[in-house]
Amino acid sequence: MGSPKRPWVIKLGGSMLDRLDQKWFNRLYTIYDGSPLILVHGGGKAIDAMLVALGGTPRYHRGLRVTDEATLPVVQMVLSGKINPAIVGMMHMAGFQAIGVSGIDGGIVQARRTEEEGLGYVGHVVSINRALLDVLLHRGYVPIVSPVSLSTEGEYLNINADEVATALALAYDARLWLLSDVPGIYITDEATGEMRVTHELNPERARALIRSGTISGGMIPKVEQAIQALLQGVPEIFIMRGDDPDLLEKYVRGEIVGTRLKMDFSEPVGRS
Repeated sequence: MGSPKRPWVIKLGGSMLDRLDQKWFNRLYTIYDGSPLILVHGGGKAIDAMLVALGGTPRYHRGLRVTDEATLPVVQMVLSGKINPAIVGMMHMAGFQAIGVSGIDGGIVQARRTEEEGLGYVGHVVSINRALLDVLLHRGYVPIVSPVSLSTEGEYLNINADEVATALALAYDARLWLLSDVPGIYITDEATGEMRVTHELNPERARALIRSGTISGGMIPKVEQAIQALLQGVPEIFIMRGDDPDLLEKYVRGEIVGTRLKMDFSEPVGRS
């Protein structure tokens, strides 16, 4: 028998979810290699739209959503009540055995409320409880995870989906895809002065790009989480445009797409 396949954690960014139709999930199934798979989703764009429809105003601080008492139930409703079952349905139609959960179910995400003032009911991952996920993965299910979680004090918390995805990747020693509507991390080409996607990035260079302002907005928490995940042991992280299934297939074939983050680039991109 061969060695077990390394798990994958795929995070679907909320900015691209409205462009993912049944054909996208069907294509994902055709390139799926049977590895243990966990899918985490965001939903920022849909939450913003719902807040506006209800007369609210979306607010952000350093790329994180300000989640006050009025915003929290909207976050819960959109993430766990609308987006999660929609993804589960399309995964099932594509051929996956999918099941929807949130960070609350089975105590998957152990969380604490952020100490940063002004963010409200925003949390950070303390630890991952694998018990429920292990059962599901062993039986061949693909868990679809909403990042809504519960603190030890019993508060419902909105947690950045990138943070949940990276914590799960750490818990399972998994490779991590962060899929959004951007092709990767942009840098300024020193020769031409034009912005281009960098295909390889290590923590030291990533921090320098944040300090210089090259990495900004919603990309900051994504990259900061990626850095921490690498330092703690996640083997590889890929940030890439996910709404084009051709790009996913190119990656599987070994072509260079998006931005690959790794501690050391002396080893080739792994596919195991």
